[in-house]
Amino acid sequence: MVYQAYAPDAPVLTDALDAMFYLKGYAPEHGIERLVPDAKLSIVIELDGQERHIYDNASHQPVQSCTRAWVSGMQTGYISISALQQTELLAIQFKPGTAHPFLKSRLDALQDKVVPAGDVFGEGIYALRKQIKAAPEPVDKLETAAQWLLVQYDDGRQTNKAVSDALAQIIANPVAPTLKEIMVQSAYSKKHFIDLFKKYVGLSPKALQRVLRFAEVMALVQDEKSIQWAQVSLDCGYYDQSHFIKDFLHFSGFNPQAFLDEDHDRPNFFPVD
Repeated sequence: MVYQAYAPDAPVLTDALDAMFYLKGYAPEHGIERLVPDAKLSIVIELDGQERHIYDNASHQPVQSCTRAWVSGMQTGYISISALQQTELLAIQFKPGTAHPFLKSRLDALQDKVVPAGDVFGEGIYALRKQIKAAPEPVDKLETAAQWLLVQYDDGRQTNKAVSDALAQIIANPVAPTLKEIMVQSAYSKKHFIDLFKKYVGLSPKALQRVLRFAEVMALVQDEKSIQWAQVSLDCGYYDQSHFIKDFLHFSGFNPQAFLDEDHDRPNFFPVD
């Protein structure tokens, strides 16, 4: 398998991107993966000509096809996606609250959606896909995508300062129940601040806090075989065990104890079959 990560030189991309990578030859033993939300907006460009699907979480029947390139917005629950043999793709993942200057639209319009990339960027992204396919080496493919991102960037669409300040506080401590204080600091009305936050980040402050708090849970239990769930729930700000179990089931599809029986060596991805 080939995995090539990309470290951009441009500060604009360094500040915005959580990850950018090229993948070829992935050959899973399962056909469907469960993707747990991680507060990242992603652009995926397939390079192998294979059709992917989004599946109904309960029946595992396909409900949506994904071809060429697509954008996955901020998710508030897990989704079930194809895991194909001989995968080849390029993926771009944005840090929370950094995608707005590149996408030129409200980010909450993409909440809980996976849409064709052409709906967001126009037909130009499919021309980009052809250029990436034609590039000879993985690093050339990534550099081609990086140059395209720089063209998309609009400095006039920077995140509202009150939103960026609030976002920094939530990211720094997602388990702290400080949303009321954060909204007071913004000097906006509660309704207006939440609308601005959703526009620039893609989720409401409360929804983002829940996703990030669950990411803290995943970080604590990764690679652990014996877990004190009551302690984990307290460490991550859950003061009610039933609330913790409800959130765990909502975001991962597993109850906490069943999670231990799953293959969880890849954060946020779990085989379904």
